[in-house]
Amino acid sequence: MYSGLFMAPWILVYAVSGFIFNHSALFNADSEHEISAAVIAKTAIARIPAADAVAHRLLSTLNTRNDSGGQWTISSDDPPHFSNELTVAQLSEEGRVTVLRVDLDRRIGSLTLSQRPMRSPSADMHFNGLEKPILDDDSKAAIYADAFALAPPGQKAREFDSEFKAPEVVFLAKHQNKSWLMSYGLADGWLNAIPTSSRVLSFRNFVTQLHTASGYPLGVQARFFWGIVVDSVALLMCFWAVTGIAMWIQMKNLRSWGLAVVVLAVIVAWMIGSGMHRQFLGG
Repeated sequence: MYSGLFMAPWILVYAVSGFIFNHSALFNADSEHEISAAVIAKTAIARIPAADAVAHRLLSTLNTRNDSGGQWTISSDDPPHFSNELTVAQLSEEGRVTVLRVDLDRRIGSLTLSQRPMRSPSADMHFNGLEKPILDDDSKAAIYADAFALAPPGQKAREFDSEFKAPEVVFLAKHQNKSWLMSYGLADGWLNAIPTSSRVLSFRNFVTQLHTASGYPLGVQARFFWGIVVDSVALLMCFWAVTGIAMWIQMKNLRSWGLAVVVLAVIVAWMIGSGMHRQFLGG
């Protein structure tokens, strides 16, 4: 009980942020309008062929090649469909965002209109060529070689991925009586300046970023202690589940109903989980 009382603020953060993720329009002060299939049929989107037609056309072309190594056929396990929604975002002159989302399988959509101006990127400043990038091609090659040498024997990669993630040098500066957030890219040599007055973190963005924050940094900082909180909440929720099952087993008069609920929970969890698994795989 005391552990639950102590962890209550963080559990509320996950509960509230999870609700915001599912119903973001309620917390954006935006207006969302549904778009019917009849309206979409009058737009250029209607010229996008159905996924089934695209799949059949592609396999038909593939089967005409001599090097296909046998006939390709569409599996009946999962019919052709689009992996994601078509999304088009536009920024108006007032800095407001309009987002059009269309389900190409069902040919229905929604239009979200932002009711508040967003941060205008025109206020930002960008500078290049101030100096040679610190991490030029030679430096990257040397770091790749060092990383290869540091790998344990038997676990050395044959070749390194071409992706190179380098941090930025971040600092605050003053210019024309304004405060600017400066960020310098070690790999590209670009110096970017963003007015600090435009950095606004809403409650919605704050709790959702807390929800997605994970992992431990190399040094001890606020992010480190947040990682401890995440682990504690996870362990506590597992503890609640296990102790709840133990308490149910001890209540003989509730075992039958409890067993029915457990079986139903397993079936529903398996159905939803398998469906999400297929979507994550792109199926």
